[in-house]
Amino acid sequence: MWDFLKKIKIGMMGSSIITLILGLILLLNPIGAIETVCSLIGFFILILGIFGLLNHFVLDTESSSTLVLGVSMIGVLLGIYILANPGSIVKFLSIVVAVILLLHGLRDVDTAMQMKRGGYEKWWGSLVIAIITILLGAFVFRNPFAAPELLSRVIGACFLFNGATDLLIVRRASKVLKDVKEKSEPIDVDAKIR
Repeated sequence: MWDFLKKIKIGMMGSSIITLILGLILLLNPIGAIETVCSLIGFFILILGIFGLLNHFVLDTESSSTLVLGVSMIGVLLGIYILANPGSIVKFLSIVVAVILLLHGLRDVDTAMQMKRGGYEKWWGSLVIAIITILLGAFVFRNPFAAPELLSRVIGACFLFNGATDLLIVRRASKVLKDVKEKSEPIDVDAKIR
């Protein structure tokens, strides 16, 4: 069980560090970061569309249908459009970021409740952090800003907050786990007292 919990801790720490790095990138180079992400999305959609067209026309497999052809053509056109206008999906990205923040906040609420059940006295601090994360996610969701630079900076700040607070929660949860583990270790009853 303790190995499983260690793996969860490592996963949460990795996620937190990645979130911190993304936050810094978005704060330091907001326009470049958004254009790069949008261009990558457009590129992948274009590639998927091209593969669908190749499947339909070149490979001529039985699985290629009119639907596959239509979806592939839309993919190619959408990919080209996004590559030509990378800022066009900024609002979509803000919704994705909002969902990520909301999910992280909900996960942090669960962690805070587990800390409470584990007997950690200051579990409420983690709960407050989780609620702030949820509120930030709701804010980004309700206000997808028109200016991409401002949006990127706000998302970057939210990611920095989320990454830093997740690291804090992992640290606190680790302390609770350590205390629980120490309390659950067997006591040597055969010891001789002199």
